Amino acid sequence: MARKQTKAEAIARLPIEQVMKLSGPSGRLELEGYVRLMRSSYKRRVQSFARKDLVSYAQRSFESSLPSKKPPALKKMTRNQLLYEYFRYAKFFSDETSTEKGIRKVNREQDIRIFGATKSGRPKRTMTRAERETYWDLYEEYVHQQPNATSRYGSNSIQQQLADAVFGNEQIETENLVSFLDKLHTRIVNAKLKENLGSVPNVYSGRGITTKG
Repeated sequence: MARKQTKAEAIARLPIEQVMKLSGPSGRLELEGYVRLMRSSYKRRVQSFARKDLVSYAQRSFESSLPSKKPPALKKMTRNQLLYEYFRYAKFFSDETSTEKGIRKVNREQDIRIFGATKSGRPKRTMTRAERETYWDLYEEYVHQQPNATSRYGSNSIQQQLADAVFGNEQIETENLVSFLDKLHTRIVNAKLKENLGSVPNVYSGRGITTKG
């Protein structure tokens, strides 16, 4: 049985057009209410994650989007500032790792992808909290530096190459972040190139392009 959506999750999934139409005094009050509810729900949820020692990518991504200065009170925000706040929270609540179940599922799949699985299907090794936090921080920094990477290479491919770079036999030193991200990008590009070459038909095997004489 599917888990019932919370109010914050339902608000986060409102059509963009519907949210953008919120204007005037009544629309502003409604938008303020949405942001206020999502803020309080977010706070409760991440406190629950902390108590259970869970690392959420959605949470870390959200925190990386926080402005350097404390935002003004909702009543003092412009409409654009309110919309920006709404979409930041909406992104969090729409992510799979915004729930405890989603975090455990994604982390388990991640550990299996990186370390392999036992005969019973369990990960051979589980990342520590510190390792997972570092892993997600590096992932977030990479996609920040390469905004088109997820659509071009795929999130799973990026995660796999990052895992190999951090935990594999030929690890890349992470002390110099710029150097690390450059080398990681090279790995990702090369992996995609090999994948593309592997999908090219072999014209010499009799299964490739043919021409009619």
